[in-house]
Amino acid sequence: KCALTTANILRRNGFSVVHVDARKTADQFKQATKQGATWCVVIGNESVAQGEVGIKRLGEDTVEKIPLSSLVEAIRSKLG
Repeated sequence: KCALTTANILRRNGFSVVHVDARKTADQFKQATKQGATWCVVIGNESVAQGEVGIKRLGEDTVEKIPLSSLVEAIRSKLG
């Protein structure tokens, strides 16, 4: 549910969103890269319970945790 809500928020704010469906996180990143994504929102049960999500630039190792309420602003700042 959180993933769908997050995707809808991003779409309403003008972002292109693709959903990938793979069991392993590494496979999800590979699928997203193949679809042309450069950034990824990482949604996990623990982080959502804390009101956070992760954002990751594909091809890099670091996932930055941010408050879900700041997601749109954080992505805009990353994109420049």
